[in-house]
Amino acid sequence: MSSILRPLQLEDTTPEPVRSLAKSRRPVAPPNKPIFRPRFSPKEQPTFPSASLPVVPWKEYFLHLPILMLGLLAYIGVAFIFLTIEPSSIQNVLLPNTYLPLLAVAAAGHFCLFSFLFLNSRRGFLISLGLTALLFLRLQQVLTVPLTFWITLSLISIELGVLLVSRLVSRAKGTLSLPKLPQWKYSATRSEAARNPELQPFTEPPKHTPKHGRKRKRRFFGK
Repeated sequence: MSSILRPLQLEDTTPEPVRSLAKSRRPVAPPNKPIFRPRFSPKEQPTFPSASLPVVPWKEYFLHLPILMLGLLAYIGVAFIFLTIEPSSIQNVLLPNTYLPLLAVAAAGHFCLFSFLFLNSRRGFLISLGLTALLFLRLQQVLTVPLTFWITLSLISIELGVLLVSRLVSRAKGTLSLPKLPQWKYSATRSEAARNPELQPFTEPPKHTPKHGRKRKRRFFGK
């Protein structure tokens, strides 16, 4: 009897849990990270560089002191010519009736002095040219001493006024203008960028090239 019932008995087995194959085989999506990140560090602070600079750049004058020393040496040479050597004795050197050595030394002194004073070699050259021309006219007895003095003083005063006004205007523009603040960009996730094409990064379109390759450059001479 037991042998008959034996094949009819069912094995007591517990069903194994079925794994969710869909989750295990599902590809892992990358986390939503922002495409654009703000380029800003907390140490950076907006500043006004033009407003912080002084009107008179003392550091620049200190760095260009050797030019001033050369100008003073040239003026010492001019004084030596006037005090010990008569200008009439060098009147016809190299060129007749030009006082060329005296004018050369004076022009060098004017150039070094006013280039240092204005921190600009172009202005120094123009002023030295004008003052040398006035000295030449005075030596030729075309201008009188008071007239030469007042013309020289007015020329230097005009140049100083123009320089001071230009520095004040540049300083005022730097104070009134806004500083260069960091550019904050919109932070969008990959899903938002995929839905909205305006949020996608801009890429330049490829340049059109002809079928035969690069465009041939035209030359004026030769083929």
